[in-house]
Amino acid sequence: MTAACPSIRTLMLSLSLALALPAGALAGLCDGPTPCVPGKGSTKTDCLIEWQITPPPPDAGGFPSGTIECTDGDPVCDADGTADGECSFSIAACVNNVDSRLPACDASAFGIGSLAVDVAELKRPGRIKKDGFDALNRRLLAEALRSADVPSVVKREGTIAPAPGTSTEQCGSAVTIRVPVKARKGQTAKGRKVIKVLAIAPPPPGKTRGKKDSDRLKFTCLPASGTSVADPSIDGIGPSIIPNATDFPTLIEGSNLARGTRAVVAEWNGSKFVDVMTLPTAYNAPDVASLVFPENFPVKGTPDRAEKADLQVRLFHPYGSGAESTLDQPLTVVDDLSFLNPNSAAVTPDGVKLYIPTQQSDEVWVYNTIAQVFVDQDPKLPGIQGIAVGDNPFHVETLDLGGGNARIWVTNRFSDYITIIDPATDRVVSNVPTLRMNQEIEFDHAGTRAFVTNQNRNDVQVFDLTADPDHPTEITRVTVGMSPRGMAINASDTKLYVANIQTADISVVDIDTSSPSIYTLLSTPTGQAIQPRATDDIIGGFADGWEAFIVGARAPRGIAYSAAVDRVFVTSVGPNIGPRPGVSPGSINGTIMHPVVTVIDPSTDSIVRHIAIEGTDPEGIAVDDANRLLYVAAQGSGQVCVLDMNLAAGSAAQAAASEIAVIDLPLPAGTPTLSPPVAKTGNYGEKRCSGGPNTRQPCMTAADCPGSPLGALACRQNNPIGLHNGPRGIVTDPAGGRGWVVGQFTNAVITLDASLPPTFVANVSVFDQGAFTERRRRLGQIDFFTDLRNSNVSCATCHIDDGQDGLIHEADVVGPRLRRVLSVRNTRDVPPLLQDQLVPDLRAFADLVVHLERDIPDSKTCIPCTNLGCLFDSCSLTSDLDMDSNTTYLEDVAFFPNPNLEPDGRLSTAVELPDGGTGDALAGKAVFDSLNCANCHPGPLYTIDQFQQTQINPGDLIRGIRMRDVGTPVHQSVRDMCQDDTRPVPKQGAFCVGGTNAGLSCTDHAQCPGGACEGVCVGGTNDGSPCFTDAECPGGSQTNPAKCGHAGFGVPILRGIWDSFPLLMSGAAGLSISPGAEPAVTCTGGSNAGNPCTDDADCPGGSCLCTDLASPANPGGVPVPERHEVFSERNAIRSVLTTNNPGGLHGDTASLTQQQLDDLIAFLLSL
Repeated sequence: MTAACPSIRTLMLSLSLALALPAGALAGLCDGPTPCVPGKGSTKTDCLIEWQITPPPPDAGGFPSGTIECTDGDPVCDADGTADGECSFSIAACVNNVDSRLPACDASAFGIGSLAVDVAELKRPGRIKKDGFDALNRRLLAEALRSADVPSVVKREGTIAPAPGTSTEQCGSAVTIRVPVKARKGQTAKGRKVIKVLAIAPPPPGKTRGKKDSDRLKFTCLPASGTSVADPSIDGIGPSIIPNATDFPTLIEGSNLARGTRAVVAEWNGSKFVDVMTLPTAYNAPDVASLVFPENFPVKGTPDRAEKADLQVRLFHPYGSGAESTLDQPLTVVDDLSFLNPNSAAVTPDGVKLYIPTQQSDEVWVYNTIAQVFVDQDPKLPGIQGIAVGDNPFHVETLDLGGGNARIWVTNRFSDYITIIDPATDRVVSNVPTLRMNQEIEFDHAGTRAFVTNQNRNDVQVFDLTADPDHPTEITRVTVGMSPRGMAINASDTKLYVANIQTADISVVDIDTSSPSIYTLLSTPTGQAIQPRATDDIIGGFADGWEAFIVGARAPRGIAYSAAVDRVFVTSVGPNIGPRPGVSPGSINGTIMHPVVTVIDPSTDSIVRHIAIEGTDPEGIAVDDANRLLYVAAQGSGQVCVLDMNLAAGSAAQAAASEIAVIDLPLPAGTPTLSPPVAKTGNYGEKRCSGGPNTRQPCMTAADCPGSPLGALACRQNNPIGLHNGPRGIVTDPAGGRGWVVGQFTNAVITLDASLPPTFVANVSVFDQGAFTERRRRLGQIDFFTDLRNSNVSCATCHIDDGQDGLIHEADVVGPRLRRVLSVRNTRDVPPLLQDQLVPDLRAFADLVVHLERDIPDSKTCIPCTNLGCLFDSCSLTSDLDMDSNTTYLEDVAFFPNPNLEPDGRLSTAVELPDGGTGDALAGKAVFDSLNCANCHPGPLYTIDQFQQTQINPGDLIRGIRMRDVGTPVHQSVRDMCQDDTRPVPKQGAFCVGGTNAGLSCTDHAQCPGGACEGVCVGGTNDGSPCFTDAECPGGSQTNPAKCGHAGFGVPILRGIWDSFPLLMSGAAGLSISPGAEPAVTCTGGSNAGNPCTDDADCPGGSCLCTDLASPANPGGVPVPERHEVFSERNAIRSVLTTNNPGGLHGDTASLTQQQLDDLIAFLLSL
């Protein structure tokens, strides 16, 4: 209801209450124009929580009634004013009320000096069963309580988290709960919802429990009479993989999607679909609705797929005919609630308590480091309970307040607040407003400011803690690189170092309180951020000697500052080496991967050196200044590398000896394992040759491995652990000497003790029942993150957190070239895979990639197994269990919930854009449609190839499906003679798209039951037109004959593009290469022999050889000029649509106004 004036009923009620006030009584918030509903509790405690309902319900005994009734669409009481099959009621929670209507309810009744809510329990709606409206209202009521400083996080079993507590009378924000009318087979009846909340005050001195206030409200919605709505129709839902550990928004596409459309969700039980829940939708437009799958959506699964369930969705409208429209596409819910992934750790200043966030269960575990046990926060519930916080807690950090006091800050990625915990009581003391997708926290050494990175906004939020560290105030936001995560601060609190995952650099922020440029980016010797250059020194590892070929960095993952040696340390998988010689077309070993710790001098903001370390995929990093030790958690090898910081910060010779220990972290008892094909790969811990004629043969030294390009590093020891804990979070005792590692894959805490070399391991503790409730999926996760052969490569080396690191790597697809690494999220439903569409499905991807990783550097292609079976099974270094487990894990990797959508999943009319300003996503959907973008990017996943099963056929192993060429660059232009710019043309002719014969050759649609026969003319007068045979494609030239086929590259999925950077195959949208001279290479052979060249096109009949460049293999070769990556454009989507849109092949965006372009970008950011 939007009327400016209150209704007559409201005025009369307010007047009667005012006249009824006792003489001299103080009027509180609940005595105002919108009088509160006490909620039918005891008059002695009813003021603890009251409820403002707009408009106020009718009077009942001197108070507004707790029974509220409304007719659907009545503008007086239905907040949306629309007859849509549900009534919307505006309600706010008011706490600690000074209510003159309740004179018996005062402080003395509670035995304390002032009122405060200590614990609140949401009794109804209780545990969610089949009614999605209950799930929605439960979330909204939790938000209403939290905004009134009553706890906001709802535990799955029905208890709201311990309250931060307030002694101030206040009302929170109003929320709109939704009460549906009952509807069945076209008939409607009144619907009811009951709210019941139990609030408990703190116990008075000498007591164990405080006074209680039990409130009960009943809402009734009467059907509108004479209302008829056309039946809705559903075409698709995206994303198509739904995690159940969060409220997950999706978009429904169809027609007649009127307000009030409902979705019946059914689950496949192995023989039929069984209805699970009816969910409300949110209206966007007649062809787009939003559907939020609630957290804790039940997953029963089937005996062979216990971790997921296939879903069916049927739409109907309560005022329709009763007919239902059924979704015909794969849709799966994944049981993430039982697949916990603890991520980081923080320790109290006295070193006694460890705090560990678990993303999926929305809680923080507490670990007693002295007793070496987890502390149960609620013994009344089964299992070990943590501290309930926000949605998807990702990172924790300790704020030392001095005097034995501290606070634990927790970032909740999918919530719009940070939670602060008092470790003295293990209770939540406040929730600090922020934005969704907040990442990590850092405090200055003075304890006066907090800094929080945000993955979606790509900035750092700055808070002032001086007035009240429990209720900090925001100072500003500082824009940094793309996907910022970890931070470090120098000793004088004047510089903040921010590690940016996707731009692969370190932003330096001026935080000097005396500086006129405070909270701006500082310039560094390499530009506006710190990034590797060809002038750097790499100490040890595979990349040592290849410094001249450095073009940039790869995803800085962990960062820490040491006051003891005044250095900043950064972990990564090493500088980006390439393009370079020694790479032949058709191989898969185009890049040099070797993890490093990068040392930065904060006095000059320059890189001192990169020190190669033994472990793979280094993540967490922790400093022990007391003992001058640096601990690095190597997630890919299950180890912790220990560096002597004095040596690391010393001379190059000292740095070469700085890694003083590599700790193999033991597995908890009973951890299952994967068995590699031992006869071919060797067992865990064995030494085998890498490269050369003796590759994979046993060895003792490099002399046993002649001909290997790795030289002295050719005899490599297989990972001694095999499957491992997945060490990620790591923290050290402030007093020094001890450290703790979080095992992400085993839910374990491993205690390190520097007094126990060389093992360092003092204890391994497992949380509750451990991590293997979903055995096959967990084994697949570990396999995805495991570097079996100590090749320094795992799947997660490039696909950080299952996503993409945003960097351009030197890698081979058709040939060696710099390219963008793609995400694996939701790739189950978009085969074939890779930009050249060389891999038919995820099973083949797992088979092929694991095989290749175990054969570096002599990688040989093989023919993988697919979902349709194994024709040749030639990827012999991958075991069947490897392949099955890895595939199971990959199929369950879902997108993050999109933070640019409204909380109810609707498209926002004000989406913040990466380069400033806002766009209207709903208006952008109309622009998307007007440009016919769906020709290449149809919903619901916004790519051509979705929900298909592709086939491999003998003699025709590589076949793309509906590829497109929009003229974008194949690779970045640097050392072109070392890159392959071939645009692959798949097998000539048309073939089936979709249906039972998908991927098979065809000449008409009849040969493709359930699908279509499709070809496109490549070249000639009919270029781009549909065809079945070459005869339909006339007009080609002798050098460029017209063919019926498909040219170009795979069409990327647009879902999740908000979290993708850079874009385009080459990464040219967002990143570029610095200008400069190319190497002075000359043609070898041919008519231009001896003349300068940049690639083979300059050398007719000859070659422009990359091997002519100076390298460890050719020390006397042509010098390599320095060239490097440049972060060129923050809004990569805008770049795709404008500067990287030759001929308007990405749509006629030149005809758009600036606002239309912004709106289109906003829509794409909302997918």
